[in-house]
Parts: sequence; C-alpha cells; structure tokens
Amino acid sequence: MADFLTRRGNRYYFQRAVPRKLQPRIGKKLWRSSLGDCSYRDAQRRARPLIDETDAIISGVECLTPERLSAISDELQALGVDMAADTLVSQKVAQRLSEARDEAIRSLCKSVLIASKPLQGVLSLNDIVKVLASGSPSAPIKEHAAACVATITASKEIPMELRGEPKKKVSQTAQLEELHGRWAARSKVTPQTAAEALTTVRRFTELHGPLAAEKITRDHCREFRAAMLKMPRTLTAEMRQSDLPDILRKLEGQPYELVAPVTARKRLTFLKSVLAFGVEEGDLEESPAAGLAIKAGTESDGRKPFSAGELEAIFGTLEARSERDAFYWISVLLLATGARAGEIIPIEGRDIIRIGETYALKVISDPESGRRLKTKHSERTIPLHLHVINLGFPDFVPKDDGRLFPEYQLSKNGKFSALFSQRWNRWLRQEVGIKDSSKSLHSLRHSFKSLARHAGIPEDIHDAITGHRPASVGRGYGDYPTSILGTELSKISLPFAKS
Repeated sequence: MADFLTRRGNRYYFQRAVPRKLQPRIGKKLWRSSLGDCSYRDAQRRARPLIDETDAIISGVECLTPERLSAISDELQALGVDMAADTLVSQKVAQRLSEARDEAIRSLCKSVLIASKPLQGVLSLNDIVKVLASGSPSAPIKEHAAACVATITASKEIPMELRGEPKKKVSQTAQLEELHGRWAARSKVTPQTAAEALTTVRRFTELHGPLAAEKITRDHCREFRAAMLKMPRTLTAEMRQSDLPDILRKLEGQPYELVAPVTARKRLTFLKSVLAFGVEEGDLEESPAAGLAIKAGTESDGRKPFSAGELEAIFGTLEARSERDAFYWISVLLLATGARAGEIIPIEGRDIIRIGETYALKVISDPESGRRLKTKHSERTIPLHLHVINLGFPDFVPKDDGRLFPEYQLSKNGKFSALFSQRWNRWLRQEVGIKDSSKSLHSLRHSFKSLARHAGIPEDIHDAITGHRPASVGRGYGDYPTSILGTELSKISLPFAKS
C-alpha cells in the first residue's frame, strides 16, 4: 500500500506506474489521483478502490487470450454483426452490443462509444473486440476509452465508417474520405484534428457532389475556398444539420458576421494537406489545391485581451479565494508566461527547473501521456517571472515528478484544457462579472502579448516566449538564451505582484 501513496503538504496522492509493456495499450505511464487532505490511515482507505480498479485494468489487458477473443467474436456474429466488414459506426455497435448475453460486454458498451467519439464514431471491429476482452465491468470507463483510442492511433490506418449497407466496392463519394483516413493515421494527428479535417472533406463533398479524388479540379478548390470565406462565424443548430449549399443559400441577402479569415484558411489547409498526401501516396499526379491561399494576416482568433482594469478584477477575485489551488496557479501561469492552457495544465514536477537564482518552465511534447504541442515552435523553456516566484509557486511544485494539476485529465477529444476552460469561463462570467463574449480564458494569452508590447519587449523575444512562429525565416535560425528571455520578461508589470 505504501508504495502507491505520495504526500505533498497535508495532501496524499495515489500514484501507480503502468507496467511498461502495457503503456501503449492503456495510453498512459502513470495513474495519479488526489486523495485529499487526510491522515495516512484515511489515505490508505481511499486508495483501496483505486488499487482494485487498476489491478482489474492490468489483469484485464493482460488476459487477451485467443479463446476470449473467439468467444466474443462468435457472440457478435450470432447477433448479426458482419465480421467480414472491417468497421462499424458507433450507433450500430451500441444497438448490437446492448443485446449481448454477456454482462461484461453490455457494461463496456458505454466505454466503447465514448472512445469512438474523438474519431467521429469510427472504430475497427477488431479494436472493439480487443477492448471488450481487455477489462472487467469494474474498470474505469476512461481507462478503456484511452486504451481503445491508443490502439486505433497506433494502427496503420483509421478505416472508413460504414453506413449500415452491405459492403460494396468503394464509390467515388468515399474516395476522398478514404484518402483522409489514411492521411489522419499516417500523419499521427490528434483525434480532434482528424475530426476537423473530416468535416472539411465532407463540406467539400456537399458543395461538389460525389467526386473521386482524381476528378477534383483547381476550379473545384477555388469554389470551395470562396465558400469557406462566406461561412458565418457561428453556426446555428439548424445550420449544423444542413449541407454547405443550403447554408449559403439561406444566408443570401441576410446580415451576418463572416467567419474569421484564419478559420477559413485552416479549413482550406486541411483540404490541401489531404490532397498533398494523395500525391505522396501515388493516388494523384498533382494536387489541384497546391498554391491556393487565404491571406489571413497575423494570427487572430476573434478573442480580445483583457484591459488593465479587467486583469485587476480577475486576479483580485482570485486572491480572495481561500486556497491557492490548481485553479489559482494555472490562471497565474497563463498570464505570466503567455502559454496556451493545453501547455500549462499537463506540466509535471520535472518540467520546473532551477537556473541559477531563478526558475524556468519547460514546455514539451510527450505523445505517450497525451501532451501535444500546436507547432514545432511551441517546444521551449520559459523563465518564470519574479512575481510568480514571490507568490510561492516553487513551494506548490511537487517534490516528485508527478503532474502539478492532476485533477484536470485528458478529455475524450484529446485536450487537457477542456474542463478547466469551461470552469474558468463560467467563473469569469459569474464571479468576476466580465460578460464580453470576445473575452475568455485564451484572452490571458492575448493579454500577455499586450503587456509585452507595452513593456517594449521586441516582437521576436515575446514570440519566442509564447511559442509563436517567427515572422521571417532568418528569425527562425538559432535560439534565445533563457537569461535574455528572463531579462526581457522582468520588464512586464503583472497585476499580482507580491508586495
């Protein structure tokens, strides 16, 4: 028992390493959960269910015997599932598995469906069978979902989803989607990125009909680019159920806010990436979208920075909280570093390093634990502002190498920031009283950029701190010493300076 308990201050944590050989299938290296402020005896009691659950996961994943797989396969066939078909859409899985005689299969149906959502409901039947055979009903749903997603991500190809009809020869309609499926798997993009790109491919098909990839012309791509620039900034529930021509037709003559150019450019880029992959794979001789562009100017996502008064209100409200917990420190770090929430929330104790008399934070990518960065420029070391150190942040960092904020786990769409962002934005509206819809958690990153400009920090320096792409090729050569970044960073006056 003692081997699975760690302590920081008065708080105990359950911490257990995932066996190395099972890490790719379970999707993580470590289980870690807060047990709260309690005595050692209470911590032992609270850890017992977690030990039982992780024991069940380990034993379940280890017992993938051919006999167990065969038994489940036989039952699925008896229910009418076409084992020759390589994939099933999630609704069909739910219908068939809910009729299964095996209680374990029925209880794990929910975990399979949750695991399928990041991939638009697409699961390999083989992967479904493995997940069903790999655990027991008492195992946590999120672990099975992670195991399933990890299995699919590691496969060579994410297959096309079927629509319930008998398996047919690949139609022209499916060829572009098939190309997307292979691109998503080979490029190792996140489930969310794969889903966004699939939506783009389907919008293209809605506009031009069932074209095979080799039948797509440059005019088709130009028309799609124009359509993306005419899209509204926000889609209503009705629009989400409509195809692209219907959306544009209903908007004709109506006043509405256009989509941001950077968003339209992102959608065009998805199409270009899938078609370029087709060229690399030999499916196409050349990409009809090559060279097409949307001039979106500087990076913009429609969000605005907070004003000086709003920042004082935000951090004044934070200071009034009874505890300097994860919510407090994540907020402080986001403004003090200009980092993205998805970069700060998964940091571990080993990412906080001592450099001389000060500290720095390492932003790294670790796909095994779900830590992914937006661009290659995002991996960096950010010196911590003296104000953050004076607030006592080094004392909050765990002595071990565990996560600083384990209460915020990887969501089903592959984001560490999802839950925190929801909570923070609700707190901003209800507790702080800032109702402006153009201001949200990500506005802290915009606010850092504003503070850096007002402090006279050169653009290339604050771009290096925030992980933005250099404005020119020359600026992309070499790197910046942490000491220089720290000196420039100290020019910023933050709204939570400790007197």
